[in-house]
Amino acid sequence: MSVESAEMTKHAVNAFLAASVAFANEIASICESVGADAQEVERGLKTEARIGPRAYLSPGAAFAGGTLARDVAFLNRTASERGVITPLLSSVLPSNDRHRHWAQRKLRGSLPIFTHNGGCVGPHL
Repeated sequence: MSVESAEMTKHAVNAFLAASVAFANEIASICESVGADAQEVERGLKTEARIGPRAYLSPGAAFAGGTLARDVAFLNRTASERGVITPLLSSVLPSNDRHRHWAQRKLRGSLPIFTHNGGCVGPHL
């Protein structure tokens, strides 16, 4: 494998993992909204022969750290510089950023708002 192909492979692997995390988290959010169990959906997806049991489809925290985001940004920048349109790769980082606040949105939706005047005292989320 050439150096250029090896470098692109490294970036592509991390971008694929980043896209998988974003996809799994978006599916989990949709599951929540319709009352489906995201883990059951994950198990169902993995029974599909074209996907397979080892596919990364587990919803969870947004990806953090530099490597995945850096490689997605590199590929987006490289594509843009060369006039290549990448709608999927371009949406991975915004999707991940939106998911970073999932826990806060869930808490806001399920906890009463606490006030200093209304009898309950506690944090504002």
